[in-house]
Amino acid sequence: MAKECIVLVFGDSWADYMHPCWPAVLGRRLRAKVFNFANAGSMVGDLNMQGTRALASAQVPKAPGGLLKKETLVVIHTCGNDFIMKMAEVLMGSGGLMSMLGGPPGPAMPSGPTPDIL
Repeated sequence: MAKECIVLVFGDSWADYMHPCWPAVLGRRLRAKVFNFANAGSMVGDLNMQGTRALASAQVPKAPGGLLKKETLVVIHTCGNDFIMKMAEVLMGSGGLMSMLGGPPGPAMPSGPTPDIL
């Protein structure tokens, strides 16, 4: 009997669509069982929690000792929201988007002329 392949998906909205995201399509093509732990709007700092949820999930097949099976493919697609937040900080100056959303202000931007953006 062939071993069952598993795909674990982590990341942001690029991996958490209502329609099949590319990691789910890949999993189907591999004839693998797909488990999606991605969250739309998440950032790189949220990956630890997504991984913790995957390891704690009774539905994700595991090897003895609770480790992931060697037939597990982990797909991580993230950083889109991190990029957007950083660009907002750069374009809007100190404070950035986080301060507009009620969060702590971003790092202070150096004073002087605005650099050209390519």
